[in-house]
Amino acid sequence: MRIKTMRSPLRIALAAMAAVLSLGGLGAAGASVRINEIMAANSSTIKDPQNQFDDWIEIHNYGDAPFNLAGMYLSDDADEPAKWRIPADAPAATTIEAGGFLIVWADADTADPGLHAGFKLSANKGEVLLIEGDGTTLIDRIEYPEQTPDISYGRSPDTVEDWRFMGTPTPGTANSEAYLGVVADTKFSRDRGFYEEPFEVTLSCKTPDAVIYYSLDGSEPIIQRGRATFGLIYREPIRITATTCLRAQATKAGWQSSNIDTQSYIFLDNVVTQPMYIAGFPAMWGSTGADYQMDPRVVNNPLYRDELIDDLKAIDSLSIVMSVDDLFGQNGIYSNPSAQGDRSERPASVELIRPDSSDGFHVNCAARIYGDVGRREDKKSFRLLFKGIYGAAKLKYPLFGPEATDEFDSLILRAEFNDGWQWSGAPGQPQYARDEFMRRTQLALGAMGSHGTHVHLYLNGVYWGLYNLVERPDAGFGAAYFDSDSDEWDGLNSGAPTNAGSDTARSTRATNAWYTMTALAQDVASASTEEERTAAYYALQGKYADGTDDPETASYVDIDHYIGYMIANLYGGNSDWPHKNYYVGRENTPDSTGFKFFTWDAEWTLNLGCSIYTNQIGNGSGVAAPFQYLRASEEFRLRFADHVHRAFFNQGPLYVDPGNPAWDPAHPERNAPAATYMGIIDVIEGPIAAESARWGDQHRSSPYTREVEWRNELNSLLTGWFPQRSRIALDQFRSAGLYPNVAAPVFYINGAYQHGGRAATGDMLTISSATGTAWYTVDGSDPRNPNQGVPQGGTGVLVAEEAPKHVLVPTGPIDEAWRSDVGFDDSDWTGGAGGVGFERSTGYEAFFDIDVQDAMYAANASCCIRIPFVVDRDLSSSSGLLLRVRYDDGFVAYLNGVEIARRNCEGEPTWNSSAAAFNSDIVAIELENIALADAADLLRPGENLLAIHGLNEGPTSSDFLISAMLVVGQGVPGGGGDICATATAYAAPVPLTHSVHVKARVFSGGAWSALNEATYSVGPVAESLRISEIMYHPTDPNTEYIELTNVGPETINLNLVRFVDGIEFAFPSIDLSPGSYVLIVQDLAAFESRYGRGLPIAGQYTGNLSNAGERIVFQDAIGTTIHDFEFDDRWYDVTDGRGFSLTVRDPATSASDSLGQEGAWRPSADTGGSPGFDDTGEGAASSKHLLRGAELR
Repeated sequence: MRIKTMRSPLRIALAAMAAVLSLGGLGAAGASVRINEIMAANSSTIKDPQNQFDDWIEIHNYGDAPFNLAGMYLSDDADEPAKWRIPADAPAATTIEAGGFLIVWADADTADPGLHAGFKLSANKGEVLLIEGDGTTLIDRIEYPEQTPDISYGRSPDTVEDWRFMGTPTPGTANSEAYLGVVADTKFSRDRGFYEEPFEVTLSCKTPDAVIYYSLDGSEPIIQRGRATFGLIYREPIRITATTCLRAQATKAGWQSSNIDTQSYIFLDNVVTQPMYIAGFPAMWGSTGADYQMDPRVVNNPLYRDELIDDLKAIDSLSIVMSVDDLFGQNGIYSNPSAQGDRSERPASVELIRPDSSDGFHVNCAARIYGDVGRREDKKSFRLLFKGIYGAAKLKYPLFGPEATDEFDSLILRAEFNDGWQWSGAPGQPQYARDEFMRRTQLALGAMGSHGTHVHLYLNGVYWGLYNLVERPDAGFGAAYFDSDSDEWDGLNSGAPTNAGSDTARSTRATNAWYTMTALAQDVASASTEEERTAAYYALQGKYADGTDDPETASYVDIDHYIGYMIANLYGGNSDWPHKNYYVGRENTPDSTGFKFFTWDAEWTLNLGCSIYTNQIGNGSGVAAPFQYLRASEEFRLRFADHVHRAFFNQGPLYVDPGNPAWDPAHPERNAPAATYMGIIDVIEGPIAAESARWGDQHRSSPYTREVEWRNELNSLLTGWFPQRSRIALDQFRSAGLYPNVAAPVFYINGAYQHGGRAATGDMLTISSATGTAWYTVDGSDPRNPNQGVPQGGTGVLVAEEAPKHVLVPTGPIDEAWRSDVGFDDSDWTGGAGGVGFERSTGYEAFFDIDVQDAMYAANASCCIRIPFVVDRDLSSSSGLLLRVRYDDGFVAYLNGVEIARRNCEGEPTWNSSAAAFNSDIVAIELENIALADAADLLRPGENLLAIHGLNEGPTSSDFLISAMLVVGQGVPGGGGDICATATAYAAPVPLTHSVHVKARVFSGGAWSALNEATYSVGPVAESLRISEIMYHPTDPNTEYIELTNVGPETINLNLVRFVDGIEFAFPSIDLSPGSYVLIVQDLAAFESRYGRGLPIAGQYTGNLSNAGERIVFQDAIGTTIHDFEFDDRWYDVTDGRGFSLTVRDPATSASDSLGQEGAWRPSADTGGSPGFDDTGEGAASSKHLLRGAELR
């Protein structure tokens, strides 16, 4: 290998060393290892342990003894040879057996388990170095040229001195099938799209001496017969005068040929005059007569004539190009529609053509016919499969928008059999929208399902009609949306295993999981008491009888997902279900969250094959069998009712205004399901005319048309189904015991109806109930808690956090009677209500009202708190007490003088005791539940005393907090569940001081209403909160942090603000004054070890920041985006692992959407950054050029 001479002295030294190394021998004394193969553009070869297709480096031990790489280095930069150190303490992972191979993932995710280098490989070109443990001695080094996806670069199997491209990568094994290079892709002078005038196309390839072959009939450009190559050789520009599918491929001796590129040029004037028979296409499809015609009776109809070409450009088009024989020949997919499995698929090219000429995609894949009885019709459904043997192993494109995945293993092109003019049984009713509506409704109900869109389809340039392009909910879907390993996904399609193929063990595993789930659901119905039914209901979900997670028990049903799925199908009146037409899937791992359920082929809905009064609630066949068993459980029924309420009320996805149910385009909010449906109709209304011309005459002599049959059915749905069905379905749920007669509460802000949204600080929340008592919480908990007792006729709270109390910070010994005697004289103590504490920084302000900083800080670590309360009945027989307490850092609690609980206290506390241990701020603000099983006996009718000796870690600790409540347990008779300890009986309007998630139920006549819940974003949080600093790649990976600041003029509360991409974190209730900072960190202990305690830390986030840069998204309480940007590690060298942070230059003036630009940032002024304060300097370098110059010196 020739070593390129470089200017850097270090590079010169490395080059000199490499020049004298024999690549077949030792690179350094005793080092029998070398770099053997790399993958710098991995999209589908092998996955890392985190299930990602990351780049990789293969190291080979060519010696005759095991070799341990421990302590050596890998790098992609000769100027930084010690870039990533191979772990020195994991010999099992770093030792290579004699003749063996080791894979290192080059993904910059060093925190992930396994061997992950601290850099990524460039696909353009680059280098890889293996360095001795001294950080300077070169063992091996390669320079590599530009790389091609999924083709590796490795040592030739014939001579190790030469490097070659590997068409078949060989990670972990000896190299094979080497090429001198990979021929570059062919380039076309004209892009795919719609054309009106003839033009010429020039083909080119940047690989010298490559030969370009092309085809115009859909076939592959190169035909190989033995060693002979046949095909049209490109020699001059190709003239295109009509619809043409041009395919090209380039070859060169000793090189791997380029892939096949395809460009479809569609002339719409040709399309609308498409004849019955087309040259080059067969007159028969197997035993069926062919029909290619666009019906002149539609094309020339004045209603469509002038718009049809625009209708063909109204939505995206998909062009499938393949050999005519593979389509219609003796063994073609159209001629053999009943064939299934791998043998039924044929290679194909697929292009997405966008009407606005924006970038679509081209991918080579496999095509099959798809479906059941619809296979017999002339217009058939297709399945597209993305496999490495045809092209890319995944389609990577944001096909269904930002809410869906952008990577696909498989897609379905639905011909719309029942809801289209393909089926003779639905003569005038097809809408081409019902199945898409049903899937969108499931998604709107919060149950993840497959996404879809509509496209025009062309086969080899022949218009084939309007199709519904959708995701198939199989193993790839499970991996994309539920983070499942696709090999562990147990899927069923109408009871038949999916993705199992010939793997009978996997098929059996899937069906056995379904049988187990069904049996567990049956246990619910067969239980003899409600307590037993509840236990069985929770067991099905992998929970203990009290509803808490049981780590030893598998979950078999995602209850919330199942409920959303069932509501969608029951609302739709799906009559070709539940005995068939469903997908289910479950990850077969200990962490599984149970079976998920997916609406599929739901065309017998919305008055097709059903009526507005269809009621499938009692149908217990197929996928609805578990539902029938679960209905026996009171817990399930109320859970179902909660979902019904979210769906049918408060502008939910099935809400219809009872006073104005008719569809009105000017007021779509009055009929939510009709609005969803019209969102589909508005897209396909024009394209339906083209579908009518292509397939409207399949089953009668005159074609079905848009303006007659299609429009009539649409009007019938808008005037009949949508105004009435929600009311009818709700009545059906109520009659079946799936929605209670007790009306749920309604929320108002300042007297006006408002279900969630923005509110100003101090706005008043009113909760209205028609009967009974409304119980509510503002901490996100359900007011009804089936696992926690309350007193008969009472709230369950003996001592609230807001209870009146007296507080003393002692200056010397005090009488112990303070903690036992209700009549103790505490008149000179500080009186107040709420929590007790102080905060010298930021964090606890929202949790205390009695501030003891002046008396406590730098004086004493102890604080005595007396909370008197009255019990108006005998509670000695209650099921127990619960002490709920927030504390920093410790305490001892007494009930009527008897110790009932303690935390972080050793021995008997004295007047000036300190806590024995530190309780982190993150933990301290959460209410810890401490069960007091026998303490109810200490209660007495009349006056009682809860006394708390609060303990700080030391007198100079920067903060302190004690806030407690005492709850007694005893069930509400007939209540079907108890009242949550944090619930409050609504009595008067509630002032909103910070963002809240309100949950409320009405309890009336021994029964609960459904849950009503809404989130209110209070104050100018989105307008004022900004990210100010990111430490994404510190020298210690555990000391990452993100800093935020308030750039507004008033104090804001961060409650419910959350990061949703990049990392995950939800803020607790924290006040942030103007100009102040708050931090979230990856690892609190590591951060405080590096920066010390006392900084304004809100908590620890989940996940970690990518060293290579990634997208960061965070939102306010109601989901308004505050920041959505992607940072890049290439902006500043010193922020990428060299100790400096990325700092926003001016958070107050930087637009919230500008942080994806390098100019919005600078490096921090000092190493370690400035967490919690402003580094007033201009940063480690105000100029990127100066910074790099300093680095070079």
